Amino acid sequence: MQGIVGGLLSGQEQISATTILESTIKQNVGVVKGTVSVARPIKTEISIGVSLGNKPDKPGQLKLRQLKIGANNLKGKAALGALGIKAKAESVLQNPNKALADALKTQLEPRGVNLKGLGVAFINGDKLFIKLVGEAA
Repeated sequence: MQGIVGGLLSGQEQISATTILESTIKQNVGVVKGTVSVARPIKTEISIGVSLGNKPDKPGQLKLRQLKIGANNLKGKAALGALGIKAKAESVLQNPNKALADALKTQLEPRGVNLKGLGVAFINGDKLFIKLVGEAA
């Protein structure tokens, strides 16, 4: 998720931010909550809440259940709207498998691995199962 949040802020070089995220899995639902502390160009705290679940009709695929993004002050709220962060996040997370694969590719490719496929599912109530298919670069 850290890579996905970083991707949302990419292209915004003027933004200086620190991200802290916490994740839990309960009843086959994954929840990520956290804050992005923005130091410049404005000082604000952005709260993020994402809930993902299994797609019942497509094993190995996740779906977005809920997305909440907010800021702790008016300038932060205005910046979120101006940059379209919530719309970008909704667009990226409409296909959580692709978002996760894209984030993993940036980590695997420098290590000489081409990611060819990804399957993800919450199992046994509190576990995340990930199947990666790849090949040497």
